[in-house]
Amino acid sequence: MTSVSLVMPVWSPPPEWLRRAVESALEDDAVSELIVVDDGSEEEIEALLPSPLDPRTRVLHTTHGGPSHARNVALAEAGGAYVRFVDADDVVVPGSTSRLLSVAEEHGGIAHAATVVCDTDLRPQRTVASELEGSAVRACLLGTFDVRVVSLLFPRAAVDAAGPWDEDFAVSGDWDFVLRCVEHADVHREPGVATYYRRWSSSVSRSASIASGEAARRRVVEKYFERHPGDVGSPLERAARAATLASSARGYAATGELARAVRHWAGASRLEPRQAAPALYDLARLAAARRLRSSP
Repeated sequence: MTSVSLVMPVWSPPPEWLRRAVESALEDDAVSELIVVDDGSEEEIEALLPSPLDPRTRVLHTTHGGPSHARNVALAEAGGAYVRFVDADDVVVPGSTSRLLSVAEEHGGIAHAATVVCDTDLRPQRTVASELEGSAVRACLLGTFDVRVVSLLFPRAAVDAAGPWDEDFAVSGDWDFVLRCVEHADVHREPGVATYYRRWSSSVSRSASIASGEAARRRVVEKYFERHPGDVGSPLERAARAATLASSARGYAATGELARAVRHWAGASRLEPRQAAPALYDLARLAAARRLRSSP
């Protein structure tokens, strides 16, 4: 039977969330091991895990370095032919790893499924899913491969070819990692739901977080073209840089910062009008809402 390693970084988790995450992850015969990496928690993580502990579970300890560091620690120990990254505050759909494995083995490459985004009480808010089959490089680079890393199953060969998680990312590290993996393997869709993803907050991002997100997106794009220097100056590079500006324009529009949103939209439009078009809708909606508020 093909072996699958699950990797779960943990840092000072709510105990009930952790227990449920671990139990749900192991409700699948395809899972050969669950590697829980304690990322420097003050609590004794072993005491928070379900009892009795499933023998497929291993706990590793490391100094606090963030989830990307913890995942790299686990990858150094993982023995599975496939790898799935799961989180300590989510719920894995029972049997979803087996379904992803079936697709990955049938077609070769990376399998992806839907993610249900929930509030902190696991009440569903929206579903994130992609119908993409085959190469996902362009879509991932432009931010349109709409998946969550917790609902992907990676062949270990693709993970090794991509290299470790980049521990310098505060945000967008998962996007960078997935992009590097899809450069080495095609993707194939499993039509079901794989994960109930718990959002810690539904609050709108502020300017600082939008700016940091934009900086991270720029770095992902820059790293891609460092790996593919032949594409520098190409329409793909213009589209990628325009998509970064357009994403920030939508973020600023959502926070009501119309002037910043317009500047970013204008920059995206100069580079690639098609990438800027979705942000224009958000700007128009915001302007209309402001006019309504100012009307007598």
